[in-house]
Amino acid sequence: MSGSAGDSSSAAASSQAWGELLVQAGGSLQGELIELCDFVGEQTGRGVRAVKDIKAGTVLVEAPLGCLVTRQNLVADEGILIPGAQHVEVRKAFKHADKILDETDLLAVFLMWARRADNQTHLAPAFVEYLGLLPEVEAGPAPLNQSMFWTEDELDLIQGTDSFQIAMQLKKQVREDFGKIVADVLLKYPAHFPLSDGFTYKEYKWALGILWSRGMDFQKVGGTSFRAMVPFADMFNTDFQGPVSHTYVLSSRVVQLKANRDYKAGEQVFINYTPTSSTRLLQLYGFVPRPPSNEDHECVQLWAPMDPAAPRYAEVQKQIQDTLPGCDPNRAPFLLKPSDPLPVSLLVTLHIQRGLGVPTTSSWNSNVLEELQQALQARKASFVNGGDRKADLSLFVTDKFDSDRARMALYIRMVEGKIIDKSLGLLADFLAKITDESGAEAAAGTGQTAPADDLAALEEMD
Repeated sequence: MSGSAGDSSSAAASSQAWGELLVQAGGSLQGELIELCDFVGEQTGRGVRAVKDIKAGTVLVEAPLGCLVTRQNLVADEGILIPGAQHVEVRKAFKHADKILDETDLLAVFLMWARRADNQTHLAPAFVEYLGLLPEVEAGPAPLNQSMFWTEDELDLIQGTDSFQIAMQLKKQVREDFGKIVADVLLKYPAHFPLSDGFTYKEYKWALGILWSRGMDFQKVGGTSFRAMVPFADMFNTDFQGPVSHTYVLSSRVVQLKANRDYKAGEQVFINYTPTSSTRLLQLYGFVPRPPSNEDHECVQLWAPMDPAAPRYAEVQKQIQDTLPGCDPNRAPFLLKPSDPLPVSLLVTLHIQRGLGVPTTSSWNSNVLEELQQALQARKASFVNGGDRKADLSLFVTDKFDSDRARMALYIRMVEGKIIDKSLGLLADFLAKITDESGAEAAAGTGQTAPADDLAALEEMD
């Protein structure tokens, strides 16, 4: 959520206007405690600064549901998004879109509609000022940095990583989704959604980038959830060490943002978006934490699907699910983590898929281990510069990059490369143990003394 267009004076005016609107609607914005600030020289960019000392748990923003950018408010007969009876026809268009589009795409169409100057005259002034703080469609001084916006040359810097695969899939999916929006919504209401003016593929990608990086998910009773943009509140940057600090209060039907710890006057105030991996942060928010600050949440995805047309497919799937309840390698990847770089569930699945039955941790098949080893080595070799961690560590130490995206690419490679190296290290240890045991059996047959077992440091698998 860091970085946005506009200067500090416009940010201050917008926060004041939004604070006044919240008060009128029965909410609050603690303007005497916090203010928007451009943190010059820091990677966070624009954020929120404490004006006075703040205690943990202090409610900083409280917004009634009617003040939020949500699906429900978009199609409501009255509200801050499209107020006034004069918009009966445009509201009719959005109600049509609501029946067809998912939540994110519906809000994306609204953002494209709202950023057109001739529509802003009908929006609440505070919301118009907020729109002026958002990054522009063009790169500008504060571009959207999600991997979806990276060029081919920039994506080459993360070749072989999860982030690369997700970016390529997203580019394809976003293009397909826009085609459906054009056919099912935009072409049906050309007077409100003119393709030649504000409703292009470029604007759609911009709207998605805004929603991914600034939207917040809130839980309601019964396990249902809703996504909302909370103007001004989305200017807070994230701190993964504190608790998640945005909640929906059912009794009063308001959204609250609370201080996640004590803050001194002058400090930047953070919230916790939700702990997740660097790959996910790049995909949604357009930034990557400096390693190893996010290590507890890092992972590498490893898919091990089986062709449904393969012989014994149903039998193998049943054996996997009987042995590992909830595991379906055709639906979800295995996660290699710094704390568990070689999950037992992965090794068991690979053995079952190859007709070797359910193994124990002392009976791994060397062929299975070697296949996995070769797959991970090939993946690491596909990294830029062949996955040379020494070269990446040298760049990391010098901290000199051509661009922010080059820096983020390095962080992604370092995070995933380290996990893969841990996985390869364990595989090498297992294979060495199998070789040693084979040697011991051969030695026993000839009366020779077997070499001492030097694998006491082997990591526990369970």
